[in-house]
Amino acid sequence: EAGFPTDGTAGAVVLARSDLFPDALAGVPLAVRYDAPLLLSPSGGLPDAVAGEIQRVLPVGRQVFLLGSTASLAASIDAQLLDLGYIPVRLEGPTRYDTAIKIANALGNPHTVFEVDGTNFPDALSAGPAAAIAQGAVLFTTGKSAAPATPAYLAAHPDDVRYAVGGPAVAADSGASALAGVDRYATSVMVAQAFFNAPSVVGVASGMKFPDALSGG
Repeated sequence: EAGFPTDGTAGAVVLARSDLFPDALAGVPLAVRYDAPLLLSPSGGLPDAVAGEIQRVLPVGRQVFLLGSTASLAASIDAQLLDLGYIPVRLEGPTRYDTAIKIANALGNPHTVFEVDGTNFPDALSAGPAAAIAQGAVLFTTGKSAAPATPAYLAAHPDDVRYAVGGPAVAADSGASALAGVDRYATSVMVAQAFFNAPSVVGVASGMKFPDALSGG
């Protein structure tokens, strides 16, 4: 409501599962790319409050991107959206790593990639807004190791600029530009210093839990 105070002004909506972090972490640059709010929903169905906000902010006939498989957001949510007059577009892969690549593809061949640990959320929370401002994508490592899907994507996009955000991602890809502090808070400051030279607004969110920072991204 703060980001879209005028009714019917969103270009799309990005919808993510509210209780687990992986799929939503890669969704922040997608939301910015499509001038869309990132809204959270329980897996089993769309709550009335979220459905109402979609109807308020998004004209009928526009796209709602659902991040993850029907295990993350039930198929009934697609049906709810269709009933409301929207076009559900599901971005899913067999793993969180593949879903992040599906989101990257939906961004239209971004030329900057931010690699973050896909097994924990703090570094990705800071990387999401940076990826949005750099018109890039967020991809995942499996902790300190490369996820099989991610190097394959990078090999197919050899000219992409790569940033590794956080210690695990730096360990997984030594060839990427490193942005890693002594802890998650210092890493967030390094990302801010690298990509936000003169911000007019600063958002502060918990570094211990993920949901609020996703919507704030």
